[in-house]
Amino acid sequence: MKNYKTLFAAGLTAALAIGAAAAVQAEETKLEFTINNAYMKVNGVPAEIDPGKGTAPVIADGRTLLPIRAVVEAMGGTAEWDAETKTTTLKKDDDNIQLTIGSKTAYLNGSADTLDTAPVIINGRTMLPLRFIAEGFGFVTDWDAETKSITVTQGKAAVEYDNSDWRYNERGGTDGKIYAIDADDATIFVLGKDKKPEAVYTYMGSTGVVYSDEAGKMYMLNVDLENQKYELIKKGGDAVTFDDITETAVSLDAQGSDGMLYKSLASRTMYVCDKDGKTVNKLTQTGEYDAVYADENGGKLLYAHAKNGGPDDYITGEGTSAMLEREYFVTYLGSDGLTYTWANETLVVLDDEFNVMRELPFVNDYELLDLDDDTYTLHHESPIVSVLESMDGKKVTLTYDENDERNKAADTERVYYLGSDGKAYSIVPGGVTVHGKAGKAEAEFENLGYCVEYKDKAKDEIYTLVYGSDDMTIIMPRGESVKLMETYG
Repeated sequence: MKNYKTLFAAGLTAALAIGAAAAVQAEETKLEFTINNAYMKVNGVPAEIDPGKGTAPVIADGRTLLPIRAVVEAMGGTAEWDAETKTTTLKKDDDNIQLTIGSKTAYLNGSADTLDTAPVIINGRTMLPLRFIAEGFGFVTDWDAETKSITVTQGKAAVEYDNSDWRYNERGGTDGKIYAIDADDATIFVLGKDKKPEAVYTYMGSTGVVYSDEAGKMYMLNVDLENQKYELIKKGGDAVTFDDITETAVSLDAQGSDGMLYKSLASRTMYVCDKDGKTVNKLTQTGEYDAVYADENGGKLLYAHAKNGGPDDYITGEGTSAMLEREYFVTYLGSDGLTYTWANETLVVLDDEFNVMRELPFVNDYELLDLDDDTYTLHHESPIVSVLESMDGKKVTLTYDENDERNKAADTERVYYLGSDGKAYSIVPGGVTVHGKAGKAEAEFENLGYCVEYKDKAKDEIYTLVYGSDDMTIIMPRGESVKLMETYG
């Protein structure tokens, strides 16, 4: 049995390499400070930092400290002082910062951060760290060592777009726009005429997997792995969130904010059940990954990316979407002279000019096993059920043994099952073991390879891709084989 949490996390990690979100915004507020100067400039206009007191910024342990009330008010926020606890509370829009005299622990929106320098009182004036406060409120700080001056600018640092830079992968959308995707800096530029940026989005740290239901509707399951937070977003629609997730070694069951129970959440197939436990919808992974981006104003953008590229990459925003041009990341030259690649779990056959000859969608996958020169297949039917079948059609159903204490061990690759033949089985990546009394191994199946079947629906023919230990082979419908050699990736 596969460890689905591990596989899902790995998928997400791969997916992390594709995405970005934040729109270019004009500077609204610019503050300028100089060490030992009691005046600052607010959008070019001089103003006292500490009105009537003449207090100037100082440097302590490499950090700039200054009286903050007038500064925060110039940023559009407020400052409150609690003399009893010696705590300053700063607020701007939805952001809240708390700092205490003598403590290096500060709080930004309830989350603790460690300061380089603790706030202090100098000559009766409360001196607080400028950089932490400014950046906490979404400003950018810039230090000029030569003039000992600090510039604080509202909004994120402007991101320049250079279309000669190899990092940017420009892809046309069906909406007529060009999307320049930079995986390194996790940025997506939306380009208009003359390839000038109309908006820029930066990655928000939320990445997940795309699903499709039986009606063909698309969903995106976005996951914050560190905090175990899940969000299921319907394409162009509302989101379902999950709390109190119950986790097992092979599946996640969670109650959604829509009142439905989602079984095997994050597995290859998840089931949507009503309050009576009846399945009302089934969602299956499409093979795409997605990443969430946002602009400076909070507008969201979702970039859905098919595994190995593909025709179904798309950008979707506030109820709108655009398909992106196809691209191939890895191609293989077949011994028959044709080129083979994948797009969204579809095997694509290309001619020597990269024109599409055939598209064969995924229909099945299984492991090929050998025991005493007899061949078997192992199908993973669900997160808790696998089927072992011999070539003469005899089947043994393997069901995850929830009572086996060994399945509760953390980070174990081996998973234990009860067979419909009364025997005990265990599965590890690349093999199956039959267990006798006291858990002793009675038989070991040898793994011959991993097989994936694709179907030519027009001709009702099956193509089988066999992953061997050293190579890949496609078995054609009439039995002939084609060896694949990687050409680039």
